[in-house]
Amino acid sequence: MRRLLFAGLVVLPLLSLRAQDVDIRPALNYERRGNYSAAAQAFRIVLQEAPGHLNALLGLERVLGHLGRQEEMSLPASLAVAARPDDPAVYGVAVRGWSAAHQPDSVRSLVDRWAAIEPGSEAPYREWGFAALTQRDRVAARRAYTLGRERLGSEALAGELAQLATVEGAYEEAALEWVTAIHQASGYRTAAIGGLSQASPRQRTAILARLEQSTDPVANQLAAGLALRWGEAARGFAALRLHLPPGDPGTAALLAFLEELRLANGNGILSAKAQTLELLADRPSEDRPRWLAEAAKVFAEAGQQTEARRVLARLASDPAASPGLAGSASISLIEVLMAEGRVEEADDRLRDLTTVGGIERNRLARQLAVAWIRAGNLDRAAVLVRADSSVEGLGILGRIALSRGDIRGAVEHLSAAGPFAGGRKDATDRIEALAVLQVIDQDSLPALGSAYLSLLRGDTTDAAMGMEQVAQSLPASKGGAELLVWAGRLRVAVGDIPGAEKNFRAVTEGANPAAVSAARFAMAEILVHRGSSAEAMEALEELILAHPSSAVAPQARRLLETLRRGVSGGKS
Repeated sequence: MRRLLFAGLVVLPLLSLRAQDVDIRPALNYERRGNYSAAAQAFRIVLQEAPGHLNALLGLERVLGHLGRQEEMSLPASLAVAARPDDPAVYGVAVRGWSAAHQPDSVRSLVDRWAAIEPGSEAPYREWGFAALTQRDRVAARRAYTLGRERLGSEALAGELAQLATVEGAYEEAALEWVTAIHQASGYRTAAIGGLSQASPRQRTAILARLEQSTDPVANQLAAGLALRWGEAARGFAALRLHLPPGDPGTAALLAFLEELRLANGNGILSAKAQTLELLADRPSEDRPRWLAEAAKVFAEAGQQTEARRVLARLASDPAASPGLAGSASISLIEVLMAEGRVEEADDRLRDLTTVGGIERNRLARQLAVAWIRAGNLDRAAVLVRADSSVEGLGILGRIALSRGDIRGAVEHLSAAGPFAGGRKDATDRIEALAVLQVIDQDSLPALGSAYLSLLRGDTTDAAMGMEQVAQSLPASKGGAELLVWAGRLRVAVGDIPGAEKNFRAVTEGANPAAVSAARFAMAEILVHRGSSAEAMEALEELILAHPSSAVAPQARRLLETLRRGVSGGKS
């Protein structure tokens, strides 16, 4: 019956629209107030007078949608088509209405008529497919898109077919359709990654393999984005660079991937980011120095010091880099070389560095001097800081003197540096060394210098052994006791508690008040770490009573109070 009615309608003479003579405002007011039933009736009245009134037709479609009665649009839409047979807009409404009425033959007839007036347009097939999906009819939607592709060409409706294949879980097919769609409109990329990323882990390998096998840069870029989404940053970068196009398209692809990396999580993100930045720097651009600087920084953050050093060397010698940026790169390169233990190469770089001077150059020289001390080259270390009168420089000169066994020279420089230069650990180490050296009445102790140099070079156990040997050759009151305490602390640092206790107990049996109080406090700390709080409190009380004015008495009182609060809190 409906097909007969529609067939009769298509031969009706063209009706006058009379749009300007019909008042649509009452219908719109009802719709605005949410009275959809009254609005539907009012829109119908308008359409009775003017079947081709497009705004009324669309308004009726809206309110019937709210009422869940979309199938009622079939008749008014057919009348509109009869009134305006050359207007694509009314065909869209008719396709949606007849789809809601579940009349596939009428829908197909409408699509054919629409395609005849717009022979190269995808709109008839897209609207048919959309209407079918609205009715959850994927079979009809695929029929619509397939017909459109048969008539319009192999790349038609790629976005729609990609979305349909994604919904159906046909991810490999969807991936290829998405590539075609992205070629047509780059905005599809986000939808492609979002849809394909839902694939199961078992399907992901096949999807990536299919995209990576392609020589199409868009396919490779889609593989890169998906690999990144799936936590495979290294594979993503490898896919991206497979067939990276020259010029602006390639640069745009790198920038897009870089933005995705900034939002990604997982292993290999920093490395892939650094490689992407360096690849950007390899493309002709005035931003090359900036990309190189950022790449070096990210390589360093990733722990890839060799790569960071290589990129910094490129930046330092880049003629396009500003003097400030090149100088900054050179400074960073020197610091990286020192961190890698390549002290001689860092020294050569510092000699050649002419764009940096003053405070910054002195800072680098001090860092390099410390690196040379650790490398065992005291002469070169001394040359680097011999004219440095800063407190940091004096502290380094004191270390060099002590490493040579020059007791008096070490005391002179460390005293001049004072207790506040450098970081807290450096200051503490200097104070500890100075406290020992000031009670030694010898001008030179090469064996102590060797032990101290071992400490600076990171061999703490060897340093402790060396200090213990020197302590045996000195009177307890002339540095022997202080050296045993120092050696005991070094043994605690490496976890040799029995060795530390042996040193501390040997000192507590002596008569040097300063060393005895320091040893007793160190023993109390060992007892605390061992969990023997009661024994530790007893030892601290004895220390405070016996040596109330010693240097460690304030620390002993604070520790004792902390332990008492802990015991009291435990009882309560």
